[in-house]
Amino acid sequence: YGAFASYALGLAALAVVALAALLFTMTGVRHSAHRPEGVPDV
Repeated sequence: YGAFASYALGLAALAVVALAALLFTMTGVRHSAHRPEGVPDV
C-alpha cells in the first residue's frame, strides 16, 4: 500500500507540474497575442 501511495503522490505531482506548465503556456500565448509585435505597449 505504501508503494501505491508514493506512486499516486508522484503521479499527482507530475499532473500538477504539467497543469502549471500548460497554464503558463496558455497565459504566455494569450499575453503575446494580446500585444502584437511592433505595437508599443501603452
